[in-house]
Amino acid sequence: MIALLLPLAAFLSLPLFLQPPTPPAETAPPTKPTSTIRGRVLTASDAPVKSACVLLCDAASGLPLIRATMAPFDTSHEAAESLGKDAAFDLTDDAGAFSFDAVPAGSYRLIAQSWPEPRDESAPLGPISDLLAVNGEVIDLHGVATFTIEPPTNGAAASVPREITIRPLGSATLRIDQKTGNNETLLVISTAPTRADPILAHAGWSGPFAQNMIGANRMPYGDTTIRGLPTGPIHVAMLAADNVPGYAAGSFNIEADAAKTTDPVAIRIPFVAPWSDGMNSPPPALERLTDEFIALKPNSYVGVLELLKSQGIALDPPEGARWGWIDACIPHLDKQVTVPSGTSHRAADVMAAAAYAALRQALATSGRTLNPYRGVEILPSGTRSKP
Repeated sequence: MIALLLPLAAFLSLPLFLQPPTPPAETAPPTKPTSTIRGRVLTASDAPVKSACVLLCDAASGLPLIRATMAPFDTSHEAAESLGKDAAFDLTDDAGAFSFDAVPAGSYRLIAQSWPEPRDESAPLGPISDLLAVNGEVIDLHGVATFTIEPPTNGAAASVPREITIRPLGSATLRIDQKTGNNETLLVISTAPTRADPILAHAGWSGPFAQNMIGANRMPYGDTTIRGLPTGPIHVAMLAADNVPGYAAGSFNIEADAAKTTDPVAIRIPFVAPWSDGMNSPPPALERLTDEFIALKPNSYVGVLELLKSQGIALDPPEGARWGWIDACIPHLDKQVTVPSGTSHRAADVMAAAAYAALRQALATSGRTLNPYRGVEILPSGTRSKP
């Protein structure tokens, strides 16, 4: 055996000049300059807020940034599963201070909130490590801030704000009670409405709704009390995770005296879903379109896809998209579409009416009747659905 290995050892010990030259190393792309951002979260009376969670978002899309890449969150399966832990967020110290390192040039938005109560009755409140965990049924909104880091020019350093201050937008309170039997509902709060009916899932969350987000929570048994809201219209959207998920969206006007009551107004917004207790009927504004699409052949779904394609809207899912044609809808929501009756509508409404028509046809096939449309419900004082 040794004799057999000797020729191999001799070959490996040949002078380096007999070996082919090593190719030159590839030049690494230049590193983009980054900056450190610092700020404080304060109350309306300028007292520091300890243990507030400050989330760093992309200003253009409103989406949270991923800490490792400082790029906006995408809707791939892997990103969605770990967003709560991977998002770029910091917890304020005793002085209300927070910071973010390695932030590249760009425009950003900060959202601050906290969970003031224990996450369950048996465990004390500890540091938040996962934004999408069950962190509590009460959230305090501490405000938002925007800032821009200008890229360095002509040898000068990047232009970075000295210190960012976040203060609350208001002091009003609202409770949302969805009467769910689990902790799997995600609530998002914004000062701008969604762009589409909730039957289009999260497509309506894009654009102004995401860009004006002011808080979020994973709702314990569908229950969340929101404190620190501004007065005026507030818009919320919810996802109830399930084998067949349900989506809800609605608006509520916060009155000026909402901060003074010890028993805040509680509302419930129906989930659009094929569940036995889900809302299956379109809102009044979409009824006529839904009825029109029922008559399309071979069915409403295929008929509307062909109608959209004939007007330059091809709902081809992006490669690797987790959510298929829902993600494909987003770039087209505000386009105008002419339907067979000759009237023109936003593509968002056309797609939503088609989805309601398809849902109606599917339920009819299984012998089920439609649950009627319901709007935002104001619950009687003292209502508590959480077990």
